[in-house]
Amino acid sequence: MRGLLRLSIVMFDAGYTHTALVERAEKWLLGARQCSVVITEIGIWSTNEIPDVLGFTARHSVLVECKTSRADFFGDAKKVFRREAERGMGNFRFYLCPAGLIKAEEIAAPWGLVYVYPARARQVKKADFCEANLKAERAILLAIARRAQSKGLMPEICKPLPRLG
Repeated sequence: MRGLLRLSIVMFDAGYTHTALVERAEKWLLGARQCSVVITEIGIWSTNEIPDVLGFTARHSVLVECKTSRADFFGDAKKVFRREAERGMGNFRFYLCPAGLIKAEEIAAPWGLVYVYPARARQVKKADFCEANLKAERAILLAIARRAQSKGLMPEICKPLPRLG
């Protein structure tokens, strides 16, 4: 039994920093979840929620919260936008952590769970669809557009696409 316990501790401490998990979540959203836009760790004054990773498709949004410790996971449940789902971002919401750190049965609906392994990320619990806080999501997208505009990037970003045919 002591050998199994030690193996579990080694699995949890696989050297994943929060930054490394955010990078893995970004790749997972761009790949497996087919998000065309992914935003990482952006905070704005008009919302209290600072999503680790927020991805968008044409039809929905996906929030990923990255956890490096069980204490961080349990502390997350105290946030108002976790207790009151309608105040949170993401039509689909996931926790992402090193494999085995959080158990699937510890995740309350509508949340899903993604495990990170050295070579891949794997969804171990499906997330249920929920209504997202569209006002907060729009505020983040607007903040990004404002930052692009203040840096003079809008003419390049908004350049007309060449006509086909």
